Amino acid sequence: MGVEFGAAVCGFCLLGWWIDHHWGIQDHWGVVVCGLLGVVGGLYNFIRQALAASRAGGGNRAMPGERESGQASSGRRPTGPEE
Repeated sequence: MGVEFGAAVCGFCLLGWWIDHHWGIQDHWGVVVCGLLGVVGGLYNFIRQALAASRAGGGNRAMPGERESGQASSGRRPTGPEE
């Protein structure tokens, strides 16, 4: 997903560079505008794919240091039945 984001930004910046050179724009507004479009489009695609992956995975994964029930663990390994 990160590579696609970077590719979108780079691709749009190159398009902006071409626009600046094709029409002789000295202030590089084509790079700025197209770069921003690349960032917006890349973020949209990144968020869309991340949400789809979260839905496909169930989204119920425990965070590091948490048990499945959502409570933080004490760092000790359980040695017997829980009280």
